[in-house]
Amino acid sequence: KFTVSLGSFSTYSRAQMQADRHRARAQSANLANPRIVKVNVGGKQLYGVRVGRFQDRAAADKARQQLGAEAKIATTDGEQPGI
Repeated sequence: KFTVSLGSFSTYSRAQMQADRHRARAQSANLANPRIVKVNVGGKQLYGVRVGRFQDRAAADKARQQLGAEAKIATTDGEQPGI
C-alpha cells in the first residue's frame, strides 16, 4: 500500500538518472532497487521513481529516513506497472 517516492519527472531519462543516483543508497539500506513507474499527477503522465512496497506506513517511513531528505512516502494507488 505504501512506497517511497524519490521524485516524478516529465521524461524517462531524468527518472533514470534519479534512480541511478539512489541505487547504491537503497542497496546499502537493504531496500529494493529504485524502479520507474508511470504516474498520473494532476492529469499529466509522469515517470515516478519509487523504492519498495510496504504494508504499513511505519515501514515506509523507516525506508524514507534511510533514503534522504528528498524521499517522500506515497501510496501505490495510481501507479502503473514498472517500465
